[in-house]
Amino acid sequence: MRFPKPAFPDGGSSLRELLEAHRREEEARRARFGDFSLDDFFLNLRSRDRLSKARVRRALPAREDREVVELARRLMREASSDYLKLRMQWQREAVGYLSSLGMEAHARLGEGEFEVPDGLDYVGMQAEGLPQRPLLIRAGRLGNFAGLGARYLHIRAGTVGDYCLRRAVSCRLEAERAGKCLGEEGEDLYLAAEETGDWLMLKSRCCRASVYRVGRLAGLDSQNLELHCHYSGAELGARARGAVIYVYGEARSLGLRGEGVVYLRRGTPPWRTTFRVELME
Repeated sequence: MRFPKPAFPDGGSSLRELLEAHRREEEARRARFGDFSLDDFFLNLRSRDRLSKARVRRALPAREDREVVELARRLMREASSDYLKLRMQWQREAVGYLSSLGMEAHARLGEGEFEVPDGLDYVGMQAEGLPQRPLLIRAGRLGNFAGLGARYLHIRAGTVGDYCLRRAVSCRLEAERAGKCLGEEGEDLYLAAEETGDWLMLKSRCCRASVYRVGRLAGLDSQNLELHCHYSGAELGARARGAVIYVYGEARSLGLRGEGVVYLRRGTPPWRTTFRVELME
């Protein structure tokens, strides 16, 4: 009867050497993790022309979700403290992907809202939550392109910049002020804000919005939009299809061409439009 060959022919000394080598490697990794800076992060991203979440994840010396969250918070604080030094767009996109990795790991740990430093662009870029566990983030002031291409992302912020939630799906935003093109080409979005810029919900599908004051051309080329507002800029709902719009205060003008129904307060002057106009009591 043959017995298997021993895994460590030199006895326990080989095993001790392997364990010692593993211990030294782990100590070196932890030291690198503790000293890892934003400059190291950018150096690890050798290919700067085509970034992705997977490429950014490989650039991080983190093994588990808790380390990813800690590293993401530290690097985002460093980026926020001197954001002007991130002159290249790929650097800002890399920080955006980093924020997405941080909030996804934070959600898997079940620790509630993920707080984001002020002034960063591309926050939550292509972040993906789940219907039963959406990603929750909170910020005072977000830059442009927040939530670009995201899914199941809920944002609570004081102000957000331009082009936020562009091409996003099943996301939610609550803010005081938002820039232009909010929710452009988005699907199944819900937006609540005090004031938004021009082109709200441009080319969106099946979205809802509750805004006190909207800019010009809100709902342009949208499909199945439900919009509640008190004051709107010119050309409200231009070329929209299947829209349901409530204006509780004043509308500068309605889109000349549009399909759906617009509810206006009684006493509003008539507008030349293809919308069906109903007057509210």
